[in-house]
Amino acid sequence: MSADSLDLDELPLALHWKLEAGTRIEAHTHTYGDVCTIGLEGLGQVRNFEMVGARDFDASGMFRVRETVVQNLTRGSVNLVSLEKNYVHGIAAGSTGSCGLDITTRIKPKRSGAPYLRLEKAVPGSADTFDALWTDLQGMKAQATAVPGLIYS
Repeated sequence: MSADSLDLDELPLALHWKLEAGTRIEAHTHTYGDVCTIGLEGLGQVRNFEMVGARDFDASGMFRVRETVVQNLTRGSVNLVSLEKNYVHGIAAGSTGSCGLDITTRIKPKRSGAPYLRLEKAVPGSADTFDALWTDLQGMKAQATAVPGLIYS
């Protein structure tokens, strides 16, 4: 393979990220590849979600999601996202901030405008199931704040 024929969109992507205390990467879908997040320093809380029932990243109304992982990300810890499991994730930095490395594969074509998950309310009687909407980053500013225990503001 020559450098002329190299397609950068097909290569794995490594993203080194650093979050200041109290900031976050909003929960978002991974529709094109698997992700391995490695904690490098500080403390962050990772939350992973999956849709209840069939996946539909184009759903325009309310749907249900199940929180599949709540994990403290610290130096040397790992969080996994795949196309089949835990395929929505977000991270909130703790009081000292958080730094990590995401390694993302390119299994499927990348879709533009992958949606963000906006949790609306907890489903009564369930500790890990929520009514939710897909939105963009502007829509995250309207995030409901009435859900007990939510990190996302």
